[in-house]
Amino acid sequence: ADAAQLPDASSLAALTYIPFTNGGYSGTIPTEYGTLSKIEYGFQVGGNELSGTVPTELGKLTKLDRSVELYGNLLTSELPSEIGKLVKVAYNFKFQANKFCGQVPTEIMVLSDGVTTGWQVTTGNDFGNLCCETLPSTHTCAP
Repeated sequence: ADAAQLPDASSLAALTYIPFTNGGYSGTIPTEYGTLSKIEYGFQVGGNELSGTVPTELGKLTKLDRSVELYGNLLTSELPSEIGKLVKVAYNFKFQANKFCGQVPTEIMVLSDGVTTGWQVTTGNDFGNLCCETLPSTHTCAP
């Protein structure tokens, strides 16, 4: 059986948190998830087989104060600097064990001061390596 896709954002509009950890989901994170304005208590999609990039739109979930968990997926490319807008997150900021590359944006690194526990961003990723080297099929190294 094929793994399930994440539910359509329109069916989640009333939720205050996204509870899809270890749900066997694949596919991409819908950009529409950035419109879920009630999300406050967690965006948890860790431990799945999600691929593609982290939507910049997730930076609009500015009520989030805990548990931004995208760890243990197949997410690639650079982390968008827009994630740095999630300034209220106090614990569990987890992006480890994906295939991120490039540099961690400064906008995200400064959030580590406010995250008291569960800051896991760089472990098990390809940060520090050029995306064009780790993802040559989608990124081209400048000559």
